[in-house]
Amino acid sequence: MRPTERCPDREQKNVQHGMVAWQLSQFMHGEQGALIVASQLVGAVPWMEAKFYASSQTMDEARHVEVFSRYLHDKIEWEGSINPNLKKLLDGILLDSRWVSPELQEALIPVGPGQSSADQAIGLRSALRKLAR
Repeated sequence: MRPTERCPDREQKNVQHGMVAWQLSQFMHGEQGALIVASQLVGAVPWMEAKFYASSQTMDEARHVEVFSRYLHDKIEWEGSINPNLKKLLDGILLDSRWVSPELQEALIPVGPGQSSADQAIGLRSALRKLAR
């Protein structure tokens, strides 16, 4: 039996609402990190074609942030704060002075509801190995 099954129906719905809001908030915070990284790529790459591509990616990430933000505010009416572990990951990526491979750092940011935690962990481990070389 789940702990919430002992709660009244209204309390169960509140818990479920909070969980959905928190999960969607984490996706939004990840998208915000991806937006920052994509925008930094524009200045980091030397070729004009690459700058165009990075600019396009920046706009895509901005749209993702906007959609999550609007949905959280208009429909869910609640935005959760960033998970401390996600914040640590984003800070580590964004504050890293090496920035030798920004596209690799963008790949480290977990975004997208279709990506499982296991997929994220495998991708992160692989990316960190490449970064350490």
